[in-house]
Amino acid sequence: VVYDANKLYKLVKKKKGLQNWLVYNQNKYERNPEKRPMRK
Repeated sequence: VVYDANKLYKLVKKKKGLQNWLVYNQNKYERNPEKRPMRK
């Protein structure tokens, strides 16, 4: 049970980290739209 709990905790932690990274990038680009990397 503890092993599964640790596994689940790591998964949630990773997911939260990714979400924070996404929100951070979105806010950064909203404040400075000209800094966004352009793709052709």
